[in-house]
Amino acid sequence: GGAGARPMPVPWAPRRRCIPNIEHRAITVQQLRDLHAFIERLCKARLMRDHRGDPISLFDVNMFHIAEHIIRPAIEFEEERRGTRQKYSWVEFVAEDDQQTPDIMFSHSWTGRFQDFMAAANKLEESRGFGGRANIWICTFANSQFGEDFGTG
Repeated sequence: GGAGARPMPVPWAPRRRCIPNIEHRAITVQQLRDLHAFIERLCKARLMRDHRGDPISLFDVNMFHIAEHIIRPAIEFEEERRGTRQKYSWVEFVAEDDQQTPDIMFSHSWTGRFQDFMAAANKLEESRGFGGRANIWICTFANSQFGEDFGTG
């Protein structure tokens, strides 16, 4: 990037939301689309790389890659920039509201392709007519990828 280069747009909010109740940490389809667009830019720029240093193609991105290369580093980077060291979920990082109550819950394989996952989310959104505002509870984004405290029952 030269002197006139613009920073890459990022899919997170200017400030983090604290959503203490995990059941209120659903992600909207639009927030998933924003994440997908961010991943697409990273892959096109060859910035997402596997443990050998080889670029990861958009076609091959899975939830393990997202947690390792996006969720944890982005939150750590922003927290350091803000002068704090908090660790929390992706939903709390991108949420526009103090809670995002789910309309539905998705189960998934961590090794499944994110492209396929997005196709399913988009199909749900289209078939139900949510207009980008469907709230989907997804463990990868609702749970902290730094380790979650589920309490002691």
